Amino acid sequence: MSDNARAKLAQRKLAKLKADTDEAIKNSSVEECSKIDPDKPETVTVLRVDEDKFPRILVDKDGNVDVPIVKTKKGNGPERDLFINVDQQERAETFVKRRIKQGKSASIKSVEVDKNFVDQLKRDAVLEADLADFPGRPVKVDLPTPGQFGLKTPEQIEAFRKAIIQGSGKVK
Repeated sequence: MSDNARAKLAQRKLAKLKADTDEAIKNSSVEECSKIDPDKPETVTVLRVDEDKFPRILVDKDGNVDVPIVKTKKGNGPERDLFINVDQQERAETFVKRRIKQGKSASIKSVEVDKNFVDQLKRDAVLEADLADFPGRPVKVDLPTPGQFGLKTPEQIEAFRKAIIQGSGKVK
């Protein structure tokens, strides 16, 4: 194929691409485009069953979330592990029923978190059985239900705090 023929072929492909793009723009609506927010991260729901007597996640009436520092050894030890559930509503409902059956007042707290946090958590987590070989790593709880994790260090819990999308908190 000659250079001239290649140039004409490239021009035709470019013209078709432009026509297809123009058609797509013409057929899209402003409403659809306004739903796209490049500043809003992709999120994942994280749940936690909290005993009402000892909550680890606090949610106000506006959905703002606080994860207070809770230390072991009557406040003199390291920060207590924080166990969370990633996108497993059914598991949370089963667990809260168990707590209530045990006579404990409990609720399900849910928050949206930046998906990057969850992706990193899944990459870093090790099974409980392997924790001795990988100290300081988050734990993938050895349950038949996937998506159960234990945050073991203050740095992991702080990363969770920073990943929370404020205003997304709910209590059920």
